Amino acid sequence: MTSGTLGTPARGGASGRGGDSGTGSTSGTGGSPTRRRLGRVVLAGAALVGLFLMLLRLIPALQLVPFLAEAASFVPFGILAWLVVVVVALRSPVRRRRQLVVALAVVGLVIQLSWVLPYYIPNAPQSTVGTTRDSTTPTGTTVKVASINILGGKADIARLSEDTADRDVVILIELDPETEAYVETLGWADRYPYRVGRSDPDRAPGLKIYSRFPLTELEDLDLYLGGHVVEVKPPTGQPLVLLSAHAITPLLGARGWRADGNRIADAAARYRGRPLLVIGDFNATPDHLTVRTIRARAGLTSVSDDLGAGWLPTWPADTAIPPILPLDQAFVGGAVVPTAIRTLPAPTSDHRGLAVDVVVGASPGP
Repeated sequence: MTSGTLGTPARGGASGRGGDSGTGSTSGTGGSPTRRRLGRVVLAGAALVGLFLMLLRLIPALQLVPFLAEAASFVPFGILAWLVVVVVALRSPVRRRRQLVVALAVVGLVIQLSWVLPYYIPNAPQSTVGTTRDSTTPTGTTVKVASINILGGKADIARLSEDTADRDVVILIELDPETEAYVETLGWADRYPYRVGRSDPDRAPGLKIYSRFPLTELEDLDLYLGGHVVEVKPPTGQPLVLLSAHAITPLLGARGWRADGNRIADAAARYRGRPLLVIGDFNATPDHLTVRTIRARAGLTSVSDDLGAGWLPTWPADTAIPPILPLDQAFVGGAVVPTAIRTLPAPTSDHRGLAVDVVVGASPGP
């Protein structure tokens, strides 16, 4: 046995096999069995994450399972998971396996990109819901709106007052009585003589709409955290139906979160066909069941999507890392054309605000 073992290298057979193995190891995952195992674990983990996030988007009812709504917030980050799969698979020493895995990963990557890229392409709605906006300049009456979650009055209200000085309508979400009184000392009584809504001692349920233009309340939405439908009457042109809402977070229960989404969707649908702007803190991203229900039921398009403004994350805004999730969103329907959207700083709040310009009664210009 000993002499046989020693004799094999002398004939060169094992040496040849060893050379082949070394070549495969070098061109593959870098050599050691531990590194190869690690590569397989990383590849499998990334692929599972990518597939999991895709399923949450493709089968939105899964989001009603506890904690899956929160996971669905990160659907676009599946792009990173598929990129990891591609990179790791390209290092596989087995050619056929490498080609198959890369092909599947590319398919997943393309699907994920098809959900995200429309937000960076002007006039390219993600779905057939709503209408495509004409790229020419619209004519009509411009109304400038801002919506800000002020975290129960913890935001820098003086700074917000300055940053929203050009707004025709300002919506303060999580409005507390102290802030409600404070804004009057900043000249809001003259700036915004028309109001609908109220503050709340519990802070989170407070929501109030401030306007330069006359307001008529159409509905007080049955939302725990507040919501109103008002008619904004600019000095010229058609009135704008404005729905402002603050939906609860799925962290408080998927059933209540979905119920809020349905109430908002039903309310918006009642004004379908009229110039309509829906804006607020939905505690949901564009991939969430609630937002997709609101858009589909009321025939709305996303302002960010229409303008190619991108993902526009607004939360969390009170950490060392930049915001990553667009929980605050705006949608339009009827004779309304959005012309601008941007986020607003709200120092010491956990949300950035949202500023939107729309043209009401719009028809494309020449």
